[in-house]
Amino acid sequence: MEANIELRLLDYKLKIISIKKPSIHKLMFAIVKIAFTSKTKCSFFSFTETNDDYSIVVDHYGFQELKPFTNDDDIILSNSDWIPMHLSGEDLQRGISKIAKYLIIPLADCKISIMAISMYQCDYILIKEEDYETVIECLSGHIPKIYDESQEPELVFAKQNGKAHYNFKKVHRSENRLVRKHSLSDECRQRKITLPLLIPDSIEYCITGLYNMDAFFLIIPTLISIMFYETEEYENNEIFFNFTKKEFDISLVLETRLLKKFPHGILLNIENDYWKLIRIGQLPVGFEVFGVVASISQPLEIGNIDEYYISSYDTGYCFIPSEDLNLAKQLFAQKDAKFVATNKTCFVEVKVDSLMNGTDSEEEINNLNSQENFIETQFPDQIESCENGNRILDKSLNELDTIKNNVV
Repeated sequence: MEANIELRLLDYKLKIISIKKPSIHKLMFAIVKIAFTSKTKCSFFSFTETNDDYSIVVDHYGFQELKPFTNDDDIILSNSDWIPMHLSGEDLQRGISKIAKYLIIPLADCKISIMAISMYQCDYILIKEEDYETVIECLSGHIPKIYDESQEPELVFAKQNGKAHYNFKKVHRSENRLVRKHSLSDECRQRKITLPLLIPDSIEYCITGLYNMDAFFLIIPTLISIMFYETEEYENNEIFFNFTKKEFDISLVLETRLLKKFPHGILLNIENDYWKLIRIGQLPVGFEVFGVVASISQPLEIGNIDEYYISSYDTGYCFIPSEDLNLAKQLFAQKDAKFVATNKTCFVEVKVDSLMNGTDSEEEINNLNSQENFIETQFPDQIESCENGNRILDKSLNELDTIKNNVV
């Protein structure tokens, strides 16, 4: 019986950006505006902090708002635009491992590299724009209907009475399509896990959203604290934090120890739904490598283990329920996986110190002044209502004064 599912390619062209750790202060104003206010046209924004960098996935509008605050020395920008897509269906379960056989594994068989961003309510797979047609042809053998929200009519593939019907309008056919199509003969092969898996043994994570979007403003000061100041409190440990906003959907992945910083009753499902992080690889992987997500998701699908997956600019991060970690290790070991118990690095720098040494121009001082004015005027009620808010604002103002005095 054919699965009652459909694939939707969303009407976004996303940019993927890596920001160097000491440079994050230059983008603080733009990030706060995009992430927390209505004064932006951006409707897809994902912010991830790791030991290596800050990774931002953002739509065209958000990229234009970030661009004035950056230069080539601060960021690395992916060459391609990326299109997000997601599966939907009556019987479809949440989690990357649950959609692996429809999306992840077929794309790996077609040698197509992907990125993944799991949110609390939905999993998004990102593909390069130049792979658009290859992706549709590849997935047409697994998904009965494929829609593209950027074109009219939206239906670009349908299987009716055993016959395939395509309706491409936006991309020319490429020679790569034929090469990749021939590679499908190995579709059912079992992949080995070739990259080492790093698991911080002592850290648990929570994947959550908001009960009510009306409460979003109540947690903004806490989010600012975590995104821009929290690193100095755990600089020798594995670092991972993700904030993703798509239109009115909010998703957070954070260490459980940070939950106490949030007002009670605002975050979803945080009592005992805890997860373990698995970092895939010790060194940057890059966008040209394919099959990494598939190699992790395939054994988890076999073991019926839930999985979230978030790609940073350089690295993949998998999250599985804490109680399933031992079973997952056994499944990974069957695929020749090698494990590293913990991962401590010396990459992390306290952001304030880097500010003190890095500000040397009138333009940067003006940017910092804009941040001060923006935070004061945009969130006065929320800052007063949150105990944590005044501490953050005072700290920001003191840093700005110190920086200006040192430069003058």
